[in-house]
Amino acid sequence: MDGYESTVINELQVTAGNEVFLNISLSENVNTLDEIVVKQIINKEKALNPLASVSARMLSVEVANRYAGGFDDPDGLVTSFAGVASNVSNNANVVRGNNPQSSQWKMEGVEIQNPNHFADLSSFGGGGLTALSRQLLTNSDFFSRSMPAEYRNALSGVFDIFMRNGNNQKTEYTFQLGLTGIDISSEGPFKKDKRASFLFNYRYSTLALLEPLMPENAGGTTYQDLSFKLNFPTKKVGTFTLWGIGLIDRSGSEVKTNPADWKYITDIENLVAKQYMGAVGMSHKIILNNKQFVKSTLATTINGLNYTTERLNANSVLVPKNAIENKNYNCKIQGWVKIMESILL
Repeated sequence: MDGYESTVINELQVTAGNEVFLNISLSENVNTLDEIVVKQIINKEKALNPLASVSARMLSVEVANRYAGGFDDPDGLVTSFAGVASNVSNNANVVRGNNPQSSQWKMEGVEIQNPNHFADLSSFGGGGLTALSRQLLTNSDFFSRSMPAEYRNALSGVFDIFMRNGNNQKTEYTFQLGLTGIDISSEGPFKKDKRASFLFNYRYSTLALLEPLMPENAGGTTYQDLSFKLNFPTKKVGTFTLWGIGLIDRSGSEVKTNPADWKYITDIENLVAKQYMGAVGMSHKIILNNKQFVKSTLATTINGLNYTTERLNANSVLVPKNAIENKNYNCKIQGWVKIMESILL
């Protein structure tokens, strides 16, 4: 009998004309087994999008964490892919010879503006540091050419970024301090024993915190960003998701009044640059059956730049040199119907 020790009875006496009745007791067999570990096998060479055929790679969050000098930046990770050339001064990437400005960024299926701090200042299509945090990201896709039809408005690479859902079992907090700033994240359920969850991440620049200890004008660069995702599953009407990302940057320098300190043209200028970018969206996904689901998204994006410069004239009086104010708004409605592993837009 499985689960019991075997028992052997020796010298059993059987006599003629009588039946022999046996009552045999078996001892339970207790075995201590090793723990069972269940692991998900992910093919990192294969894109998440089922319609991707060639030149598509998965952006693994786990790999991005270990990439040397990447600062958890998807731009830094793709520099190891074939056909991608990096720039040492910023994270603008040239994909198969195309302009970095022609790359496309998508968040939860919606096209967004360049999600980089100090974007497009030194190079169009790049920036100083990503506003995406690994605390929120899940595995995503990168396309270097031959993109599916849903990735329109892209002549270069495509970053198709997704956020993970927060922990719906218990509340967790994470605090990090590093070269990229102070990073604080929080996730958990809205209510115990409910499936709805939240996930937030906020980052503030380290240079701004150290400004009182640094030389003059050395701490004039500040940046901060906020990302979040709220997930609300229901029993009958599908899953509702509210997500968003935003950043604010500021940089500048002050004029030096002493002519002995003038070494560069910027020494006689007051410069203030302010940038901002944001995207917020609401998605709804309902599963019709084992092979069909419908997903719709309403999203809006915004980005802008305020850049002003004043320069000393011959009379050592500050006069306006230039002023740039640029704002872009966009509102999008998108829908997907997935049938038999095919995506129809």
